[in-house]
Amino acid sequence: MKITSRIRDKKINATCFQLEMSIVDYAKIAEKVIDNNKLQRRRVSSNGSVYSLLKQDILDGCIFPPIVLATSNMLKKDDVHTNNEDIVELINTDLEKLKILDGLQRTYTLLDIKDDPKLEDYTLRVDLYVNINDIGIMYRMLTLNTGQTPMSLRQQVEMLYSNYADSNFGDINIIRQVDDESVKSINDFKYSDLVDGYNSYLESNETPLDRYSLLEMIKVIESIANAEVTKADFPHFVKIYYSFVNTINKKSNFWVWPDKTEIPDHLTIEGTPFGKNIYRVFNRSQSLTGFGAAISQLITNKSIKKIEDIVELYDELTIDNSDLLLLNKVIDDIKKEAKKIGDSQRLFFKFLFRSLFDPESEEYLNFKKSIERASRRTLANI
Repeated sequence: MKITSRIRDKKINATCFQLEMSIVDYAKIAEKVIDNNKLQRRRVSSNGSVYSLLKQDILDGCIFPPIVLATSNMLKKDDVHTNNEDIVELINTDLEKLKILDGLQRTYTLLDIKDDPKLEDYTLRVDLYVNINDIGIMYRMLTLNTGQTPMSLRQQVEMLYSNYADSNFGDINIIRQVDDESVKSINDFKYSDLVDGYNSYLESNETPLDRYSLLEMIKVIESIANAEVTKADFPHFVKIYYSFVNTINKKSNFWVWPDKTEIPDHLTIEGTPFGKNIYRVFNRSQSLTGFGAAISQLITNKSIKKIEDIVELYDELTIDNSDLLLLNKVIDDIKKEAKKIGDSQRLFFKFLFRSLFDPESEEYLNFKKSIERASRRTLANI
């Protein structure tokens, strides 16, 4: 292993050492650290993909694309005087802190052929970020995410709020993108959907984050990273929303989509229902973002003082089983008119929650009337 260059990254306040090392040496390190970065997605199938071709390319002596590693460990010397032995010691001092930021799938491919004797003659390049913090890791992973299997926007959203993932969510079952599971009960929520809702609450906007906004939001996250009160706000928001969903579930007598013979003609729909039960309606991004944006706007307009105020109103909500049929009918009608279906659905839920919890609205605490008004306002704005 040898250092070929060293550059100070002023954006993330870390030093990047470019190294050359044997592929065999890297494989030995990779085996021990490949699971260290919980923000990384799982291995993708290599059958018929570029990674299956990469195996043979590596054995044929093709230059292996650079791997990017990071460690929060600090150097004992300044950057200029750090030598090869110092880097080796730094890497081996605490392998639990060494993470793969870019090149995980390539590393899996390499480990598949690590015992081939041809590899003993080959080297690869490694970029090693030293003394990098969690914010720097997130930022660098987002900006490096341009490979053959880029992270979905949902995974990037989860990454942005990863520091909050270990909060206490009570009975809620958190599903991450890497879990590859679906919402199957009233207790199940996708973590990225919850983050969507919380971000809409912070920004008073039902529109979810895009890639550019993710990078901009890192500035906000960095400024609040050490604020315990802010970290507590996210699980608090989640629990308040979860309480609402449970209330609606009970008040609707655990509603499920009825047989078509039981649906009145004026509530029949042409397409697939938006939600065939309560959690299919409310345990998703569209309703969460609408809720977050609506409550935030009500607070801004001084219609309510704080988010906790609406919890006291849950028991006063009036809802009938047919209201859920009406909600599905309205969303079906909106879908026919909308240019961007997801955005229009978020707008509908924002209007729904604003009417439902605004003390000055005629639809206050009345689910059916709130749906009807939200329908009119949404159709007028798409």
